[in-house]
Amino acid sequence: MAKLLKDNSCCSASGNGTPTPGGDCIDDWKEKLKEVTNEYNLISAQTDRAEEVYRLAAAWEAKLNTWFANINAANEKALTVVEELGIFIAQVDILCRNSECTAEALELLLCQVKSLFDLFYTYPNQTPSGLKDLVVELKEQIDCLKDLSPTAKEEMLKCIADYEAKLAAVCGLQDAVLKKVVEALKCANLLHTSICSECGLKKYLEDLQTEFAGTPDSDERHAGCPPEESADTTPFPCDETAAKPEPVFPISESDYYKDTATQKDQAITKTQELKEAWLICRKNRDKILARKASLEEAIKAAESAESGK
Repeated sequence: MAKLLKDNSCCSASGNGTPTPGGDCIDDWKEKLKEVTNEYNLISAQTDRAEEVYRLAAAWEAKLNTWFANINAANEKALTVVEELGIFIAQVDILCRNSECTAEALELLLCQVKSLFDLFYTYPNQTPSGLKDLVVELKEQIDCLKDLSPTAKEEMLKCIADYEAKLAAVCGLQDAVLKKVVEALKCANLLHTSICSECGLKKYLEDLQTEFAGTPDSDERHAGCPPEESADTTPFPCDETAAKPEPVFPISESDYYKDTATQKDQAITKTQELKEAWLICRKNRDKILARKASLEEAIKAAESAESGK
């Protein structure tokens, strides 16, 4: 065995059968081991680098997937808000019609109550006279009757006095009744105006629905309504106290949504490419590692054989 190993006719550093002058198989194997070791160190470093790049790409892909999932969730919530606002606005429409009818009914009621109380009083150029004046005239006419006995007159005037007292009691209710009806009419008008006017709740709900469905022209929002306080225009995030940027609706049509979707798809493709490149490096590294291990085992076995151990 030792003679065989010292005979270098079967060994070649180039592997083409040409002996290496002044050497033997073990020396050749050691030279090859150095070359394979250097090659292994290089491919191992490349493999580690490929793995690191792949891991970073996979982490970036995971973040993009999370961000895109969150954007999609926000988009779904925005669509839900639009739907729910539509249902709410439909109910507000009913309330607007009811409040308008209520205000009209209370206005008619106020006119009728006022007309009813007006029957008791006499106003300039009014014909016939009011009920109170008619009662006074009736008392005067009864008092002027000559063919009635004093007792009969007294009985009639007594009945009229009782009626006049009840009439006065009814007239005394005028202020209280009219105030109640006017207050009810005021509340109905305020309710209708607060909900259904151009600056009312319905308009703001419609603007909010339009905002979530798709950003409207700011010049058309709340037309005729008091202007809102101007917001700080300092770019965010350069100034922490500045107003945060508002999202653009619909979110699925925004540049941020589209850019994130594009980056996510690109990241998936790139991550797969980097993973395949890493796997190829691993295979090449493992092949060279196997060659390196074979040479180490061969050299170890040869040296043991030469030493007789």
